[in-house]
Formats: sequence, C-alpha cells, structure tokens
Amino acid sequence: MRRLALFMLVAAACAGCGSGSNPPTVTVTTIETLPAAPPPSTTQAPAGSTVVPYFIEGNQVAAGEPVETPESGIAAAALRAVLDGPNGRELAAGLTSAIPPDARLLDLVIADGLARVDLSGRFREGEGAFATRERLAQVVYTLTQFPTVKSVRLRIDGHTVPALGDVKLDRGLTRADFEDETPAILVESPGFGTAVGSPFTARGTANTFEATFEWELRGASGEVLAKHFETATSGTGTRGTFSFPVTFRIDHAMQGTLGVFERSAADGSRIHSRSIPLTLQPK
Repeated sequence: MRRLALFMLVAAACAGCGSGSNPPTVTVTTIETLPAAPPPSTTQAPAGSTVVPYFIEGNQVAAGEPVETPESGIAAAALRAVLDGPNGRELAAGLTSAIPPDARLLDLVIADGLARVDLSGRFREGEGAFATRERLAQVVYTLTQFPTVKSVRLRIDGHTVPALGDVKLDRGLTRADFEDETPAILVESPGFGTAVGSPFTARGTANTFEATFEWELRGASGEVLAKHFETATSGTGTRGTFSFPVTFRIDHAMQGTLGVFERSAADGSRIHSRSIPLTLQPK
C-alpha cells in the first residue's frame, strides 16, 4: 500500500499588523491509502478464474470452451468472449453464434440481481424472430451463469429498445424466457474441451420425460468408459437441475466425449442427444 504524506501549513494568528514574533506552525499528517473498493458494476473473481461463453448448436444454446478472465470484470469478459464468436475448435465441433460480427459491448452494470447491458447497433443487424431469440439467449445464458445476475435488461447504442424480433425488452429477461432455445439436456460443466481427471462432476439442467436421462463417457476410440442414468430435480415440462459424478480409468491422456441423451418412450431410441468433447487425464 502507498503512503501519502499530507503537509498542512497552519499560519499563526497575527497579534498585530507587521508583527513577526511567532514562526508558522507546520503539522505533518501521514494518511494510509487503502485499495479502492470495487465498483458495484464489477463482478469479481480471483486471477485465473474461468467463465463460459454460450454459443449455438443447431438452434439451441450450448456451453462453449471456458476462457480465463482478468482479476475483475469477469461478467464483461464472458460477454466479450461471446461477442468474439466461437474459436476454431468450437467451430469444428459445430458451434456457431447468432450474434452478428463486430457487435461490441458498450457498458455493463450489475446491481440488485439485474445486469443492464448496452450493446452496439450491430447487435440487431439482420433482426428476425429466430435469429434474435438465439442471440438474446446467448447473452442471457452467459450473464446468468453468475450468482449475482438473475435477469438481463438490454439497451442498444445507449437507447432503450422496446423489442427485438418478437422479444419485448421492457423487463429483465431470464433463462426461462428461452426454454425453446435450450436443449432438453444442457451440460454446463465441464465445459467444452475441458481437461478432466477421475472423478469429475457433471452439472447442468434438464427438461425430460419424468426427469430422467442417460449419459456415457467415451474414449478416443469410441469405447465406453462409464455410463449411467440420472434423474433431474424436475422434468416433463419443468426444467430441473442435475449433478452427477463420473468415474473412469485410463492409463494415458486422450480425447473423449461426454454424451447425454433421453430414451424415446415410443421406441427406446436416443433422442435429445448432446456430446461434449473433453480431454481425459489419467489419475
């Protein structure tokens, strides 16, 4: 911490004009300057923290590759990662973005559970019902990964916009507003391309028949390393959460995938399948 020496010159009161009997008194005060408190609009995290940008797979949101953040402003860093678009690995795996290129973040203020976002006019380019819902879902999902954000309000070039496409912007948007843009089984952790060892925990949300679904971990050659079925906290029209451990055994590092899917009640076939590429590490 820095110390700032403040010198205050206090002139002695003159008993009469032209009198020079008393020298001035000098008082030296040392003030310790503490680090400034973070502004209320900043979501803080330790150096080396990672956040997840959300992109589009098919026409629904998908968790992208985690990115490292600076010591502060992690919500803004996450949103900028979304605006930058998918990287090469994500593009190769089929992830895209509904957000127009060159859209910029102008401002982000988070307070009382609400994230107020100001984006440049490029964000609404090519505005249409489907494209707009997908790009808004990307923004809302990315920001609501933080516990401090419950909903999102959007401005364009500093101005309030009544609606984008068929989505009204007169209130805070939540993930529930984009259920149609959310896969039946959404794995949010581990993120795309994450290196994991055994055991690791998979977390996310699901809205499946009777809240049940299955998962399997496959190795580089497609061999099944682990599998099981799970039950989310709710389903059949209501989205619930899930968390399950994955234990596997390998003797060298390899690429793998965590697949999740639901069984069709009609014929038992796999439906609502999603696959998350991972780097598997030996214990």
